[in-house]
Amino acid sequence: MVLKEAFNHHFKNFPTIAILGFGQEGQSTYRTIRSYLPDPTIHICDRNPDLNKHQSDLVSDDPMATCFLGPDYLDGLTGMDLVIKSPGIPFNVFDTINMPANLTSQTELFVTLFREQIIGITGTKGKSTTASLLYHIYQQAGIPSVLVGNIGIPPFDILSRIADNTRIIYEMSSHQLENIRISPHKSVLLNIYQEHLDHYPTFNHYKQAKLNIARYQKIKDIFIFNSSNHHIKQALRGINHKAHKVLLGQNYAKNDCIYYQGDDLIISFTGLHGIIKELAGRSPLRGPHNLLNLAASASVAWLDGIDAKTICQAVECFKSLPHRLEYAGSYMGVTFYNDSISTIPESTIAAIESLPQTKAIILGGFDRGVDYQHLIDYVGISPIQTLIFTGKAGERMFTLARQQAAYKNKQCLFAERFDDAFSLAVAGCTSGDICLLSPAAASYDAFKDFRERGDRFKQLIHDLNRSI
Repeated sequence: MVLKEAFNHHFKNFPTIAILGFGQEGQSTYRTIRSYLPDPTIHICDRNPDLNKHQSDLVSDDPMATCFLGPDYLDGLTGMDLVIKSPGIPFNVFDTINMPANLTSQTELFVTLFREQIIGITGTKGKSTTASLLYHIYQQAGIPSVLVGNIGIPPFDILSRIADNTRIIYEMSSHQLENIRISPHKSVLLNIYQEHLDHYPTFNHYKQAKLNIARYQKIKDIFIFNSSNHHIKQALRGINHKAHKVLLGQNYAKNDCIYYQGDDLIISFTGLHGIIKELAGRSPLRGPHNLLNLAASASVAWLDGIDAKTICQAVECFKSLPHRLEYAGSYMGVTFYNDSISTIPESTIAAIESLPQTKAIILGGFDRGVDYQHLIDYVGISPIQTLIFTGKAGERMFTLARQQAAYKNKQCLFAERFDDAFSLAVAGCTSGDICLLSPAAASYDAFKDFRERGDRFKQLIHDLNRSI
């Protein structure tokens, strides 16, 4: 009843509502609105000209819903009192029409309802691991909690599971953050790197979207951020954040910082001082970048009153997520790691640092215009001997590599097809080597997403072993 009253209060001035984008989150928005509000007129606006069966069944019996599909889908926004935009819809769709006066998102609506309970986590890389680990710690501690957001769970889908004492761990992408005007009570910003340059007019627009996780916080809120990240430091200049700031990753010899002293995690916060002994050594997650993710999750849990012993026990049994430096199998003594989630140079560098025995690597995919010079410089002085490039991004990397003397003694090959890139990478390995998929590029040129790319990599390994 409380939720129904909240929805009625929030939507009472919006008798007509447009849902822009009818994918997973758009469908979730429609179901939720209809479950609480049977009366508003709803326009479904999606550039896909055809609804699938599930989408069609969802709205087929609703006389107050009208679908606007295909090239003229934006016509459905005309005259609507409220437009709820799905996160994957870029703002440049409004270049040819007036921006709706009342534009919102499921993220903004959800944060408005549950702001005080939300721990928002974002970053170009590491947010899924950090959010999943924090959720795992809460579960192990027996504290009511839910995990929502960019992890693949629209927040409206779990409304029935939220009580007053439920912790809401919200993995927030830049797309979910870019138009919100309210921030969570607790926010974590892990890093910012060049990403999604095909979605935003400039890199600065992307950075500013990320900062919305803290931009509208209040005085008693908490903002944990990686102050050693150059782009975060740069983006924070000139912004007057009201929240209590906690610096993540380094010892600043003062209060309000989280850092490692050897394997021990030190947490210093407004008079509180905690040590989680030997935390770093307990984690199965590989690489220094994951130590930062671990520090963020553990510190949020500790500040929420979970004891160090429970945190350590939870960390020890946490399993890394698929496609993130995932052990993918072996063949004839060659070990394979699937890091398909790596879509930027920084995450590929972190993967190589985590697996220094890497002999062959597959790089490339969909080209978003990211600068690859730093990655090519790094790989040039690394022990990697076989580099297989693919896709338009791979073409640019291949060109950069051939211009450097450091690559004269390395094998650099280009493959049009992903399967061919895999075969060439395997051929460049011998027993004891590591073959790594860490593309530093998106997957949309050949696959639906990074998951499908990683699954294909694992299937190819499986097929190799079947052929023995």
